[in-house]
Amino acid sequence: MKTKTVTVRMSPKIKEEVEEILCQLGISASVLINALYRQIVYTKGIPFPITVPHEPPSLDCISSPELHARLYHSYEQSFQSGYVDRPGEALSPYDQFFSERGVPGRVEQRFQTCPRNGYEILMTPDVRKDVSRIMDYISKDLSAPAKAHAWAGMLRHSVHTLYQMPLRYAVCRQEPLLSLEIRKVKTEEYCIFYRVDRRKRQVFILMVLCGSRSVFDRYAGQKH
Repeated sequence: MKTKTVTVRMSPKIKEEVEEILCQLGISASVLINALYRQIVYTKGIPFPITVPHEPPSLDCISSPELHARLYHSYEQSFQSGYVDRPGEALSPYDQFFSERGVPGRVEQRFQTCPRNGYEILMTPDVRKDVSRIMDYISKDLSAPAKAHAWAGMLRHSVHTLYQMPLRYAVCRQEPLLSLEIRKVKTEEYCIFYRVDRRKRQVFILMVLCGSRSVFDRYAGQKH
């Protein structure tokens, strides 16, 4: 059978990464390209979806109406019972969440066992989705799994510091956050919105955003 040569121009970095993966799989670029062309013939189209990754909103890009709407939804969730606490488990809910995702960090026993020494940290369902979405975007869409875990590790450490003296961060000045007594921890890497229940000595994490869109650009350029 006669064959023809296909010439493809691409980034040297991408070429090296692909060839390294193909070497681990034990197949050549030629075999892969032939298989791709045959699948295009069989399916009469591209045999996999081509989409633009949906970037999670960062603090410097999200609109005020969207920010307030999402915060209020999570704020209401924080008053519902039965979703954040897991009676009888050894780990605090937030430690359990991060540990299940392999995020490094200091593991604490449940804080309500010694309420006089600190506050219990709780996360709403919306926050769990926020963190998972950002981690998945960095890990999968930006192809930087190590950076995703490093980002989550910094976040976990910052959340942990709210165990003591959560009132040291001021209430946000703009409405409706001011009336709801929502506080904020902000760095370039992340932004944490939370409220404090002083009577029950609980801290409710309401929203987590990436602190700046430039973080995603930096992670995309530093995959290792």
